[in-house]
Amino acid sequence: LCQRLGYRGYPHLQEAIRRRLPRYRSFVEKLDRSRLDAAPGSALSRSLDQDRENLARAAESVDPRAFESLVASVLEARQTVLAGGGVARPVVLFLASSLRMMGFDVRDTTAGSTTLAQELAMLAPGDLLLAVGFYRYLRETVDALEAARDRGIRCAAITDSPVSPLVALSEPALCVPVDSTSHRISLV
Repeated sequence: LCQRLGYRGYPHLQEAIRRRLPRYRSFVEKLDRSRLDAAPGSALSRSLDQDRENLARAAESVDPRAFESLVASVLEARQTVLAGGGVARPVVLFLASSLRMMGFDVRDTTAGSTTLAQELAMLAPGDLLLAVGFYRYLRETVDALEAARDRGIRCAAITDSPVSPLVALSEPALCVPVDSTSHRISLV
């Protein structure tokens, strides 16, 4: 199979896949790194350096066509519902506020699953469900995408990995780096 796909063998296929997927540091690796950099006053520098690195990686890795497709989806949508809780909640709130300020009909569902269920029930073809989710993806966000897609609603996502469950349910999907110097993700 690997040779039919154009690789010399299984190890070469593995290597190609590993190159395409982001490498996330484990919690233990993050702790080790913070112990090494624990000089007084360095936490701010480390945090800002990591955010700069995330932005540089985003500039290289975010697919411009997917970004343009996401913008077109919002522009074409009759209404847009934003879904995402947990660590994605601040991103949803900021994006919803920004889009509303620009005059778009946008609703966020950060108040909880009842609101999400109500907003999903009111979606129709011509509307957009934009889901935001990062590592430890919330089941209700994934379920919302599945339900909307099954009803013929356009679905898009902003997430952190090409293997995120949100990617398989969305077109387009933007994958952005969220590495952080702390135990939480970076929202930059």
